[in-house]
Amino acid sequence: MKIFKKTKDIEIYRFGIISPVLHDSVKAQGEYFKELSINGISIPPNSGNIYHLKHATFKSWLRKYRKGGLDALKDKPRSDKGQFKKITDEVFKSIDKVFEDMGAVSVSDLYRKLLMKGYIKKDDISYETLRKYVKEKYLLEKKVKTPRKKFEKEFINELWMVDFKHGKSIKCGRRTKKTYICTIIDDSSRVLVGYEWGLNEDTALFAKTLKKAIITYGIPKILYCDRGKVYLSNYIFSICGKLGISLAHTEAYSPEQKGKIEKFNLTISQMFYPLIKDFSSLSIDELNKQFKNFAENIYHTKIHSSLGKPPLKKFQEQLPKVPIKRINDKQLEQFFLCSTERRVRLDGTIRINNIFYEVDVKYIREKVTIFFAIDKPDKYYLYEFNNCKNDKMIKQLKPVNLIENANPPHVSTSYSKLLKNKSEG
Repeated sequence: MKIFKKTKDIEIYRFGIISPVLHDSVKAQGEYFKELSINGISIPPNSGNIYHLKHATFKSWLRKYRKGGLDALKDKPRSDKGQFKKITDEVFKSIDKVFEDMGAVSVSDLYRKLLMKGYIKKDDISYETLRKYVKEKYLLEKKVKTPRKKFEKEFINELWMVDFKHGKSIKCGRRTKKTYICTIIDDSSRVLVGYEWGLNEDTALFAKTLKKAIITYGIPKILYCDRGKVYLSNYIFSICGKLGISLAHTEAYSPEQKGKIEKFNLTISQMFYPLIKDFSSLSIDELNKQFKNFAENIYHTKIHSSLGKPPLKKFQEQLPKVPIKRINDKQLEQFFLCSTERRVRLDGTIRINNIFYEVDVKYIREKVTIFFAIDKPDKYYLYEFNNCKNDKMIKQLKPVNLIENANPPHVSTSYSKLLKNKSEG
């Protein structure tokens, strides 16, 4: 069975698997891949279909990426066995929920609780199918808890931690809206390399924060985050793959693994909030402006209890020792572009969000890939090949001007001639 047949953007998916150990030692990589082989991976992502590939397979993906980047991971899909057709995504989630909420000491106990809660019916899945599934996925195996040890990276830009925090509500017109802040902290210096307030806890806010952080402080080796939906998207995996950033995730329900940034979230409540007299009267731009002042003039310059010195001072002390990895702004902007596909209509237009955009007539009836900045979703670009330079050029699309298109064609006949012909007739 071709297990990767329905997996979209296979190279990004494979990068997401190997990313957590991209900069680790050979020993750490081997342990990680063996653990993946035992626990299995979901193919396609979030489908609930778990497969146990050999650890040598994961090592081969890592070698291919290091040799040729993301493109090297675009190989032919392979076949494998072990897919449980009756274990649908919903059933998988239900099994996971029972283990989290009530636990299960045996397969019969799990089966009984699934039926009792109404998550499944006897016709949906048999006891024997569930038994085989539980056995193959090691769901009843006791996991040895690894003791949590404090850690700190030696150098700046080795590891950045990212997180979202729910903020207070502000006025937006006649309504109030809840705010969210995305923050990124350098593990070694505790410098707040990225921060941005927004009205949604989404990929756009995270991407905007990360892009600003990279422009200012350079490219980190590892980006450490939880297992939220924002950090598991193909878009984020693609960005990290192009920039060579290892994307590492914490274990589920383990906020203590991101203790430093969790502590900073508390700092926001204790130190920043008291500085704002009327939070609800601020606009989102004003809120970002006030927080920038707090970060640069208070947090970065105040002595940190764990460091014994201000975060900014420690960052500056390490600058001569650590080469800062950067890329030019134009290339960085292209790395952060999102894409969507559209088929060009017979009138040479495409429609995005109920707005029509003009496209060259040579693309009529063809599918084209449209790119846009996630923080500027109103500007769309079409990639075009330049045959002379053999590279891609970007052309910004313009909305259709219906009034201009409706203008009648010019007719070279004067009114005086019309009047003269009328009088002669």
